[in-house]
Amino acid sequence: MTKHMKTGHSRSMVTIFCEDITLANTDAIVNSANRSLIAGSGVCGEIFRKAGKPELEQECIEIRNTLSTKWLPIGGVIVTKPYNLKCNHIIHTVAPKNYVDDSKLLELPFINSLKMAKSLGCKSIAFPAIGGGINGFSLRKVARICKRVFEKSELDIYIYINSNERLIEFKKYYYR
Repeated sequence: MTKHMKTGHSRSMVTIFCEDITLANTDAIVNSANRSLIAGSGVCGEIFRKAGKPELEQECIEIRNTLSTKWLPIGGVIVTKPYNLKCNHIIHTVAPKNYVDDSKLLELPFINSLKMAKSLGCKSIAFPAIGGGINGFSLRKVARICKRVFEKSELDIYIYINSNERLIEFKKYYYR
């Protein structure tokens, strides 16, 4: 069952779902990628599996090989084809790791993904709770960052949370 809540900010509409992000029918979806841009676990792994892992992974490796450092920095973004997904673009970005990296960097994946989506002409974008999974940030911190960053956006934003419990927690802090 889909559970969501809408809030109209001054420029955009934000909708929060408890659903699989790979089902999003938006112009772009955001993948919380690892620095090496290969299929990972959690949301990243699911996006690769549903999109078509061999093709998506090959495109990511080709892009990675053009980067001077051979890895994507925190907050960096790249764009790939959607392959088997309904969206038009997959925007891959890297979140910092809690207790390792500066938590102030957690805004960058959200800000830079929105900038990239706008440059691609997107009107809508789907986000997971970037940093709130394996990277170890609390949903409280992620929700507050989302609210602050998304208030300034002109895009329609869809936030996908992967369980009812996490959805309740995320909304608790997003709408506070």
